[in-house]
Amino acid sequence: EHYANGEFPEARQALQDAISIQDTEHQFYQLLGLTELSMGEEDQARESFKLALEYARDPEEEKYYNRKLRLLAEHKTD
Repeated sequence: EHYANGEFPEARQALQDAISIQDTEHQFYQLLGLTELSMGEEDQARESFKLALEYARDPEEEKYYNRKLRLLAEHKTD
C-alpha cells in the first residue's frame, strides 16, 4: 500500500519488518528491491534482488531476478 502511494521510506520499513519475521520470502526482497530502485538506491536494490534470487522457488522466478540483476549491471556500466 505504501509503495502504491509513493511512500517509499514507509514501504521500505514495512518490508524490512516483514523480512524480520519471514526472512526467506523472496517476494519481500523483490518488493524491497523495487522500492529501493524507486528511491534511487541501486546498490541496495541489487542486494535485495540477489536475496530474492537466493530464495526463489522456481525457474521462472529465478529468470525474473536474473533479468533484473542483469539490467542493473548494465545500467551501472553506462
